[in-house]
Amino acid sequence: MEITYWSDIACPFCYIGANSMKKALKALNLTDTPLTLMSYELDPTAPKTAKTSSDPLSPRRQQIEDLAHSNGLKMKFARRTSCQQHGRSPFNQISSKDR
Repeated sequence: MEITYWSDIACPFCYIGANSMKKALKALNLTDTPLTLMSYELDPTAPKTAKTSSDPLSPRRQQIEDLAHSNGLKMKFARRTSCQQHGRSPFNQISSKDR
């Protein structure tokens, strides 16, 4: 079995999902399963510049932190910019390698 999955490197839900998949494979003793990450930009219209939030623990961010925590990950949004800062440079570097 080989698994190919698509993920947006700037999306915390994608990161949490990929981590959950890897944990499930480990629990099933399938650690030798080849994984292929395909880069995918969820929102190509996202602004190129970051938007700051005056409320670092908004309900959405709290939901992400809670979901990450329940999956054994630590995510803290305090003093961070919005997820709207897409990290286009890393995305472009990855996607150009996939072409």
